[in-house]
Amino acid sequence: MIEIPEAVTLAAQLEDTVRGKRIAAAEANHSPHKWAWFHGDPRTYGKRLAGTRVLAARAHGGMVEVDLGKRLLVYAEGVSVRLHEAGTTLPVKHQLLVRFEDGTSLSSSVQMYGGSGAGRRMPLRARTTCRRGTNRHR
Repeated sequence: MIEIPEAVTLAAQLEDTVRGKRIAAAEANHSPHKWAWFHGDPRTYGKRLAGTRVLAARAHGGMVEVDLGKRLLVYAEGVSVRLHEAGTTLPVKHQLLVRFEDGTSLSSSVQMYGGSGAGRRMPLRARTTCRRGTNRHR
């Protein structure tokens, strides 16, 4: 689980290291994990994230939100995030790999359970109100 102080630290580290970088490619669910959760279909993460630029990173409780403009990338619960310099060996197993145009990468993996989300940004009202019995926003 990402504790609140860890989320604050991770968000600050992401601000310092990946803010302003453009995502070249992304791959989700490379190493399927029964308790790794994704927002939407992980097969679409490459299309959703490629070409977006990291505008900011913020901590929200025990989650880290990476602002990509019209999209958000969220790391929650038991997700471990690692930065890899250009030219270094990437981990064989990961649940989400984000490659930047400058050759650096972010990998995330889940040990017990956890989630990563790449979704479109919604107005606050849409994020906080759902129809009863569904997970669809109004």
